[in-house]
This record gives sequence, C-alpha cells and structure tokens, in this order.
Amino acid sequence: MDDAADETPPSQPEGISKAVEGATCPSEASAQGSFFGQRLIDLFISKSARSASKLEKLNSNWEKLFEGVSPKRHTGPDKIDVLFIGHEATLTGAPIVLHELIQELVRVHPINPHVILLSDGPLLDKYKESAPVLILSKLNELTGSQDASVRLLADYFATIPGPKAVLANTIAIDRMFCDVFAEKNIPYLVWIHEMAQTIRTHFGSTCLNYLAEQATTVIFASSLSYRENVSSFGLKEHNLIKVECGIRLQKGTEGPAIARKQIREKLNIPQNGPLVLACGSIEHRKGTDLFVQAAVQYFSNYSSPEGPQAHFVWVGRTLLQDFFDNLMADIKQAGLHDRIHFVGQQSNPHVYFRASDVFLFTSRTETLGLVAVEAMAHKIPVVGFENATGAAEYVAQGFGSLVSYPDTCAMAGEIHAYLTKQKSIRDDGYQFIEEKFSISRLGERFHQELKTAVHAQRRT
Repeated sequence: MDDAADETPPSQPEGISKAVEGATCPSEASAQGSFFGQRLIDLFISKSARSASKLEKLNSNWEKLFEGVSPKRHTGPDKIDVLFIGHEATLTGAPIVLHELIQELVRVHPINPHVILLSDGPLLDKYKESAPVLILSKLNELTGSQDASVRLLADYFATIPGPKAVLANTIAIDRMFCDVFAEKNIPYLVWIHEMAQTIRTHFGSTCLNYLAEQATTVIFASSLSYRENVSSFGLKEHNLIKVECGIRLQKGTEGPAIARKQIREKLNIPQNGPLVLACGSIEHRKGTDLFVQAAVQYFSNYSSPEGPQAHFVWVGRTLLQDFFDNLMADIKQAGLHDRIHFVGQQSNPHVYFRASDVFLFTSRTETLGLVAVEAMAHKIPVVGFENATGAAEYVAQGFGSLVSYPDTCAMAGEIHAYLTKQKSIRDDGYQFIEEKFSISRLGERFHQELKTAVHAQRRT
C-alpha cells in the first residue's frame, strides 16, 4: 500500500482505504483519488438518513464506483475544478468529443477533472486514462435514487476549495443536475449536440428553453444547431454561444495503399474495386436506409460488368434490430448482399477512411457530422444532402457534392462522377480541417468559457 493510503486516519473503514488506493494512478501518489473519494464518503457518512447497511454497501463497493488515473492536482490561483457529465461512453460523436476535450484541457490548462458518466460503454477505458470516473448508475444502486446521488455529488463538489464549474455534455443530462448545482452557486455549462427536432421529440418542447434560462452558458456544437434551435424555440441569446466541435485527426501508421489492401482483404473484395464508405449508428436519423437506396440506384444505373466493381461499406453499431433486418431484406431482394457490407462498430475506423474512394453522408439531420469532417481531412469526396447537417456548409467549399433531400438517385450520380474521375475535390482537406476543427482550438475556447463562467459567478 502506498504512503498516502498509510496515512489514512484509523477511524476510516478499511474498505474505503483500499478502494481509494485502487482508484489512484500509482505515479501520482493518490493526490486526486483520496481527495475525490474521501470527501464524498465523508458526506455520505454525514447524512443522518443513511442506513448502516447502505453505508456498508457503499464502503465495500467503493473501488467499483471510482475508476481511472488521477492527474496531479493544480492548486494555483488559475486552477479550475471541472465536473464533466456525460450521458454514455459509446464510440459515437458526443462521447468521443467530450473525452478528447478532457484530454486536451488536462494536458494544456490548469484543470482538475472529475468525470461522471450516466452509463458506461467501450470508451470507458479511454476516459479512465484521463481522469477519475464515476458511473452514476452504480452510485444510484447505493444511494437508492438518482436524485439522492446527484444531491450527494453536488454536496461533494461544493466543498472543493477555489474556482469550480460543471460541464454537461448533451441535452440528455437531466435538467435536475442544473437545478441542484445552481442551488450551490456553481457555474453550469451545457453543451448541446442535438438539433431542434431531436430535442422536441425526445426531451420535450420546453427542455431547452428551461436550460437556457437556468444554465450559466449554453454552448451549441455547430452554427447550424445554434441557428435552428434559436429559431425553433425562440431562445434569448444572452448566454448562448456556438463553438464548432473539434476532432483529433488520426494519421495512422499505415498509408492509403496499405490501408486499401488491408480492408479489401478483410472484406474479400477485389484490390482494384472502389469503396464507398459511410459511418454511424445504424438508424433512421443517420439515413442507413438512404445509404442502401443510393447503393441500389448506383448499381442499377451506373455499374457495368466492364467497369469498376464498387463496394459499399457501413461502419457502425446496430441500434434497432428490426430496422437492420428490414435493410438486409431489401439488400437481399436487390441481389446486392455481396456488394453492400455492414462491418459493425470498429475500434479503429480510421483505416476505413484511408481505404475509401467516396464518403456517403446520408444523415437526415446532424448537428455537425464529424465523420464527414474526417473524410474531408482524408481528402475523400463527400456526397451528402443540402441543409441537413452542420458539415454541409464545409462540404460545399470544394470538398464534395450536396444533393436535395432525399434524392438518392442524384447521390448515385455524384458517386459515379467521383469514381470515374469526372469530378474532383480540392487537395488541402487536412490543412483546412486542422485549422477549423483542431482539438487544440476547441480546448482553448472551452477553457476561456470556463474561466468566464467562473469569474461571472464570483461577481454575483
């Protein structure tokens, strides 16, 4: 046991001591682990309504609640403790961007990170490499309810000395978080990744208005999302800002030639066969059905035995099995089961970008569309819909083609034009994306917004 654990007061239960040690990066001598863990367990003990059995259960499960490394704590006047709240740890846009933002803030700025995730997922290990992480559902099992857990977390966070703030990622974070932290006078920033129709359908027509009134700052992840939500919900703009999402570009160890060979061998398709790529969860909003329709249109109107034998590939997880089964039935009926491939969620999707010739961006609505941004960086022509996504305005600047929604026949024509070299795109995609969407730019902007929120709170 390390020195920090040896210094635990004798009155502290042994289970907590071991658990806090286990949640700490050995190289940092548990500076953050004990700080994070001990304050919360002390608050839990102090609640008179807590039964002995619940306390014993919390004690014995402590190491299962807090996981991950603990960066050395900043203590200077410029430090900010930030509680990051994410809805899940899936390999999808918003969780990936939050993780990369945390990495950048911790790497460059005097930020002490604390991460709360409503549920876990395959990205959890990456989160744990940057900060101590608590899965809220596990704490709920011990406190009895999410309400009790959130109030306990707010009590804990309020005891941390010095500047502090909360950043909630996506509107999926229950607005009760905003209320509870507002009671503690802790700045609360909300990062909105959703478009108006998604918000209205899944969270109600008043949810965003409420957050805009109660939160310190509401940050929209794209210009399109900002414009659409302000217009749709009649939001007052005094605390609303737009900050385009960032992406950490992956150059990879293999060049395009090696990537093309690897993926074609994996899919058992000809080495000279063109590859049309799409990425995202398999669902209606992402337009997976439109992807299939565009492929059918392409093979019906543009493919010939003498020409290049193209293959269409979708990378991403299945959300609704019935939806996917219907797509597979359509593909089978069209006789294209050997030309349209669904490869599932990939730990390294970037190699598919390097192996592809055209990126098909079929989303019906998308705040930005980081998959299209990455395709642009890889100098792959993007074919998408006009006025449907935040990325469309950048695609239109010489990085691909936009067609009217939902004209999949026109999409097929654009795919054919790029595959036959009748059309081309500008060749500075990487530099353009690095300038507009770099993760360093995102980190600088968010650090500035966190400082602004903290200083404003001090003045009230």
